[in-house]
Amino acid sequence: MAAAVLAAAFHSFAAEPAVRSSDGRWLLQADNETRTLVAVDAASGAIVRRIAVADRRGATSRVARIVDAPPRKSFVVFLADIAEAWELSYDPHAEPVYDGLVHDYRMGEGIADRGPFAVRRIFLDEPLTDADFSSDFSQFTGKAADGSLHVVNLHVRRRIQILRPGNAR
Repeated sequence: MAAAVLAAAFHSFAAEPAVRSSDGRWLLQADNETRTLVAVDAASGAIVRRIAVADRRGATSRVARIVDAPPRKSFVVFLADIAEAWELSYDPHAEPVYDGLVHDYRMGEGIADRGPFAVRRIFLDEPLTDADFSSDFSQFTGKAADGSLHVVNLHVRRRIQILRPGNAR
């Protein structure tokens, strides 16, 4: 029953070509032809960063949706062709992002991606191209191709629950 109620709450979104940050400073644009994300300074129109939309092995993807998450000072990007979602912080005080395993980040091990728009990967079971967020943007519920709903927590960056159609929970 809960799965049916949540599924009915979903909107149908097409890929949004550009989303402005809640502070008005940034614009994040998807270019699905070149499979890149482009971060733009909204005041000057200057390109700040161009990011290839690809997984660690190099498989590219189109962007299905971009969402501004104001409480987190970040964008959440849903990928259409690979089983990942990305969180890109525009907070000037954001922690560096280490892509991969690091024994001890405090000792300078690993290579950190610093600055705005570092890609923080959220590995999924399958691509989720549409989602509904909790009011504090700590988690989202994404609809999978089979109709199941995947609840993903952004703090731990993983799926925490699957709701299947017909579940009475």
